[in-house]
Amino acid sequence: MRKKNLVFLLLVASTTYAQDYWCLNHHIALDAEYGYMRRSDIRDLPLVKEKKKTVINTDDLVEKMGWESAIRASATFRISACASLEGQFTYYYPWKASKKVDGDENLRLPFKRSDFAFDYEEADKAEATYVSRLQNGELNYWGHVTPQRANYFSFSYLVGLRYMYLRETFQLTFRKGTDKSDYKIKATNQLVGPQLGFVFEVNPTRCFSWLFQIKGAGFLNSLQNDTFLGDENNTIILRDFTKERWTDSWLIEGYGQLAYHIWPSLSIHVGYTGFILTGVALAPEQRDIRTSNQRFIEDKGQIVIDGGRAGITRSF
Repeated sequence: MRKKNLVFLLLVASTTYAQDYWCLNHHIALDAEYGYMRRSDIRDLPLVKEKKKTVINTDDLVEKMGWESAIRASATFRISACASLEGQFTYYYPWKASKKVDGDENLRLPFKRSDFAFDYEEADKAEATYVSRLQNGELNYWGHVTPQRANYFSFSYLVGLRYMYLRETFQLTFRKGTDKSDYKIKATNQLVGPQLGFVFEVNPTRCFSWLFQIKGAGFLNSLQNDTFLGDENNTIILRDFTKERWTDSWLIEGYGQLAYHIWPSLSIHVGYTGFILTGVALAPEQRDIRTSNQRFIEDKGQIVIDGGRAGITRSF
């Protein structure tokens, strides 16, 4: 029994030594990833009604968005065995959705007063279109309590700066007789702020490793709401304004990854990620059924992004 224990310890020690050599002889790592991501979550609001029945709402549009591609690129520079710098950028392909309904002079946008807008009452057709665009950039300092890929277990923390750009467009088009009128909204969020994170890594063999990561960020968010509401074939303008303001936004993100190290300088990996972003302005939530001319920005929106990722890492 003692001999078996001794052999086991020697195997672990030799593996650790080999992985330490593997990791510490490379100072630059370039990573490219493809993701397949889902955009979800929005406050459910009625957009088009057929008499008293809701035939288009915000949930309908978000459900139709489904999954879209994302591309992520990053570069990491290892300062020492216990510190590294990372820069990364992620581009998400736009999520798009639309829904049309036909009526019999019974479609309406539920304004508080039925006489507020002529083309949005007793309409024949209605269409809602929603597009959501997102980009993400990060600059992080990683502190490795134990060097990555050097021990069976590795723990790291990060302190970084994060920027996110969320721009959404929403359009409601009503047709009444020969008239065609539009309600257009563009909501822009520019978020910048610090983030903290932690990574736990498991290296059971020389070729395989597991990674579990969590990040949290707080942002200062510059919001902008551009709204146009036309009536009677867009010849009468009921609303046409731009409203800006600042608010705070928050994010929490989780990621799990399995990596296979083909050579000391090349590895591939697959994983699953997801994050929640709160305190943002979403375009459909800016729709205003009040009949006043008050300008406002609804900044209580929340989005959830999740999906799978696969990539390749090249080290030098």
